[in-house]
Amino acid sequence: MSQLPLLLNELVDERAGLLKYLTKLDPKPGMPSLHRYLCVIKPLVDYGINNISGSGFSINDEQAKLAAVGEAIERYSSRYFNPEELITSTYLDIKDHAFNPTHVTRHNHDQYAEVDHLQPVEESSTLNWVKTMDYLSQGSVYLPFELVYLFPSEYKPFRDIISTGLACAPGPDTETAIIGGLNECIERDAFVLFWLLRKANFKIDLKQVKDTNIKQLISKATAAHLTIELFDITQADLNVPTVLTLVKRRGKSGFYFGCATNFNYLTTIKKSLEEGLGGYGAYIESIEYYNTKVPDFKREIKQLDDHPLYYISGKNDEILEDFMFEKLEIININNLLNRDITLSAVLQNFKTLNYNVFYKDLTTLDINELDLKVVKVICPELAFLPAGPPMLNCPRIETKRKMFNVDLNLEPHPFP
Repeated sequence: MSQLPLLLNELVDERAGLLKYLTKLDPKPGMPSLHRYLCVIKPLVDYGINNISGSGFSINDEQAKLAAVGEAIERYSSRYFNPEELITSTYLDIKDHAFNPTHVTRHNHDQYAEVDHLQPVEESSTLNWVKTMDYLSQGSVYLPFELVYLFPSEYKPFRDIISTGLACAPGPDTETAIIGGLNECIERDAFVLFWLLRKANFKIDLKQVKDTNIKQLISKATAAHLTIELFDITQADLNVPTVLTLVKRRGKSGFYFGCATNFNYLTTIKKSLEEGLGGYGAYIESIEYYNTKVPDFKREIKQLDDHPLYYISGKNDEILEDFMFEKLEIININNLLNRDITLSAVLQNFKTLNYNVFYKDLTTLDINELDLKVVKVICPELAFLPAGPPMLNCPRIETKRKMFNVDLNLEPHPFP
């Protein structure tokens, strides 16, 4: 990450540094031995949140450290905006320069009646709008404020304000950060469709793996008495490699899913394994060592963290039977290495589907001085991973449902 590794010692200071602290979290006994860091930034403006945190884990110490710092910086930068850049209007009044909010994946009207913190949106709804860039046409377009910033809107938003699509990467241009944010949007879309449709493509056989990093991750899972299974959940129309890692502890109930998307298939597998093992360890530790409250019933699932806590504690193991993983074709990892994709091919797939890719450069002045860029990528037509019930007002979901002729799985998703 640019000059960030060289500056970390200077940036960390509890009183005056950009980073309040950067702490290495040693795994508890029996947990996967990945490097894990927690980074905390104290916000410059008090808006009800004392600290902004980010976490990162990897088999590589430096990568884990940078991942934690990067996530904290993303969340930090996404909370600051210039009020003078906002306009308050209905879509109808600015439709020549704005994206129609009724084309954004969201809840349907029946669902909104059960979600108190959100409200339906119409073309005539008065919203705050912010100018973003259209990545495909390179023109500018206004999007609703709540799709861009991690900052409470002045009104009830029509969609959860969460960090999907945020990315931090070395500057001076935004291209690498945009790709990172785009991959996260595609990953969430693939996972939502996997969960709703109960459909994976095939199981990945790791027995003859040659990659050193992946071998190390498998060894760490074995040493922690964990079983891991990998499944391809790539959506054929976007064709960006997306891999799901199912993690269980031998002799124990409960499961956890890690997921990753990348243009390179081998990188996707490595990142998915890291997310699966690192996330499993973090959530189990929070329960067994820090007495984190676990939802006992589905109705108690309110926040994103509640979702994995519910499933990792063994509340609904039987749901995995619905996915019929045992009937999937098994493909050796060495036969998958020719499935990489280029950025130009990905963008062409979006154009073919008539989907949009918007982004906003959120880099603050202090972050820019580190030669870093922070962007938020918004893909409004893709399936969206919510904190609450699935967002079913989405033509993409309905098209896939009809294609596979299935009823949707409306159980709470298990993804963090």
